[in-house]
Amino acid sequence: MSGDLTYFWIPSPDPERGGAFYRGLFGWTLEPREQGDGYGISSTTVYGGIVGGREGTRPFLYFATDDVENAADAVREFGGHAGEVHEFSEGASVDCRYDDVEFGIFRPSGFAGAEASNQLGDLGYFVVPVGDAAEARSFYGSVLGWEYDHDDVDAAYHHVVNCAPPGGLYTEQPAPRPIAFFRVADVDASSRRVRELGGEAGEVLESSTGLIAACRDDQGVEFSLWQPAAGY
Repeated sequence: MSGDLTYFWIPSPDPERGGAFYRGLFGWTLEPREQGDGYGISSTTVYGGIVGGREGTRPFLYFATDDVENAADAVREFGGHAGEVHEFSEGASVDCRYDDVEFGIFRPSGFAGAEASNQLGDLGYFVVPVGDAAEARSFYGSVLGWEYDHDDVDAAYHHVVNCAPPGGLYTEQPAPRPIAFFRVADVDASSRRVRELGGEAGEVLESSTGLIAACRDDQGVEFSLWQPAAGY
């Protein structure tokens, strides 16, 4: 489905170290990438990677569209920036930016829609930082086909109702990339594990969707732990 999360990569100055951290935290199964620059994550519902030589301090998220070239044109038309479209055996992708927030569009070959990300260790939720909610709703709706659970453009949070895994737009936390939330069974125990592995874990906060903790891995990359509430 257009708008679904299809891929993510985690920047890692030292992929061996990064692989050890996330394997120790989430129990991910990792396979060396053909490019020799890190690891593919083969045990998560949405495929991912731990990749060296990439900039940034947050995971980079890619979303599906029916036609990557048309989506790149739409990004430009509606006020964003889209780079060159790359085609390869696994599909086609383009890196984009809107309102200083980076994201990608990736159409995997044979993609028929994302599955629900219900496994422990899955990237189970995301939040896209936005400035002007009305303009951002229009942009992402036009480019990715996202629809929202309410029409209040003055609200801080705007939940997307037609993508998997679920996500939303948020106006009160500026950042250069979306926030990635990884599903865990016990946020307190996982926070302790983050610290044991050399990372940082913040205060556990409660929301309507469950318990969350903002973290950094042992190389400074930001991510969040998410213990879902019942029904999520």
